[in-house]
Amino acid sequence: MHQDNRGFTLIELLIVITIMGILAAVIGISLSVVGSARAKSCATKLNTYISQCRTSCLCRAGNVYSVITRDSDGNLIAVYYEGSDSSTPKSTTLLSGKGPLATYYLGSAETGTQIDSAHPLTLAFDSGTGALKKAPGESDPCTKIEITSENGRRTFTITLVPSTGAHEMH
Repeated sequence: MHQDNRGFTLIELLIVITIMGILAAVIGISLSVVGSARAKSCATKLNTYISQCRTSCLCRAGNVYSVITRDSDGNLIAVYYEGSDSSTPKSTTLLSGKGPLATYYLGSAETGTQIDSAHPLTLAFDSGTGALKKAPGESDPCTKIEITSENGRRTFTITLVPSTGAHEMH
């Protein structure tokens, strides 16, 4: 009995390698898109949350503010405080899972601070004008928040105008 042990032809190997290359490229692109989508979703949620916080402050008298931080699981969360008992949160909103990085800038600072449990961002608005107030212990109010995808390829920026409290995402 005679066996044919010639193996694979060069054409067969080239076809397999080409298919593997195409699959690797598609997977790489899809992972990049997913990371960018998470960052955009986080930035959109944060932008909406800032609007809601500002509106709540304009509608209510008293101490209204929000703290954006990371919880013990690494999720980006926003904690809303209202009223005379400002030590008890009124609500907590999940902005993002562990993925996107969030950085805030105070005043005209060129370097930002990454938001984490040791460096939370506090946002407070004036109840009469809606203007952004500086947080306790800070020299200037926040002027910019950047949300960056896990791979660092996409950054979404929320620009805040302290004198009016207006903000926009781009």
